[in-house]
Amino acid sequence: MPIRLRIAGHRRYLRRQDRCCRKAGERVIEAKDFFRGPLTTVLTADEIITDIRFPVWLAKRRFGFCEFARRRGDFALAGAAVFYDEDCGKVANAHVGAMGVSDRPLRLGAVEEALNGISIGDADHRASGGQSVSGHRSARRYSRHRGLSQDAIRRHGRARFAQCAGAISLRFDRSRLMTVARHPRPKELEGVSLEEIMKKYVGRFKEKKPDWAAFEDAKIEGFKRAQHRFIGAGGSGKHGDPTVIPAGNFTLSVMYVEPGQGNAAHTHEVEECFFVLDGYLDVFVEDDGGKRLTTRLGPWECICCPAGVIHGYQNDSLGPVYFQVMLGRGKPETMAMPTTNSSSARMRI
Repeated sequence: MPIRLRIAGHRRYLRRQDRCCRKAGERVIEAKDFFRGPLTTVLTADEIITDIRFPVWLAKRRFGFCEFARRRGDFALAGAAVFYDEDCGKVANAHVGAMGVSDRPLRLGAVEEALNGISIGDADHRASGGQSVSGHRSARRYSRHRGLSQDAIRRHGRARFAQCAGAISLRFDRSRLMTVARHPRPKELEGVSLEEIMKKYVGRFKEKKPDWAAFEDAKIEGFKRAQHRFIGAGGSGKHGDPTVIPAGNFTLSVMYVEPGQGNAAHTHEVEECFFVLDGYLDVFVEDDGGKRLTTRLGPWECICCPAGVIHGYQNDSLGPVYFQVMLGRGKPETMAMPTTNSSSARMRI
């Protein structure tokens, strides 16, 4: 039989289906009971929302909405919605909701209480209250967000907002809102200042010195090339380089290869990506039987070579090429040359 949960506001209707006995039931859940926490609801695996019902919207009801994002169009970090009715020139039935200030959407009861009964003409009114906020980041974010709700009330209290809802302009001082990271920092960055992070994790090409001896085969004519290390050592094995950005789960470097040069066929224990920035690069893959396929990459084109697949590159164009190399591990092994059972030696070095 249907289960009904009643709370003021709108209700969410859900239909339940039991695959085993094929019996269907229905229950009604009020909005405030629907969320349990971030991205978590009271829905069970065999339930689905069939419809959402809202109370009748009064013709003279006034409302406003504010949200804060770092850039226009970005996902909102926080927001506030307000509506109220008019009773002899005063606010009545005020509803104030906040998002992004707790582990679920909130009704700000203390703010609503402060609004009810005040004069609608008092555009400079500041709603205030002592409502406590438990859960995600608590009081500081609540106090910031209360400012958003006040802003929505102040800007839209006297205006006929329904006629200009599509033209809301948010003017909000970003310094008023405190952002909170949703993921923890790694241990080595706990307590590290933003200034230190910026200094340590920015790399500039003009500060990089080309390393012409980064790889063993680079000593041989036909395989000469320069590596500019940005994040980690790449396949060079020079993991102690203090001038690079510390690598976490991948490495990034920029290679410079002149016409007629390239590298030896090799493999890695992880995937390797070549992304051409300027010029043209011929890349190839091989199988264990010696079959080779080659294709030419131009600017903004790339190849991702899977782990264990023999691959390499050659600059057969008339000009030099710059391309980006990424390896899928913070400290990958050095490039491994394939073995051969004949004197033809695919290693070519």
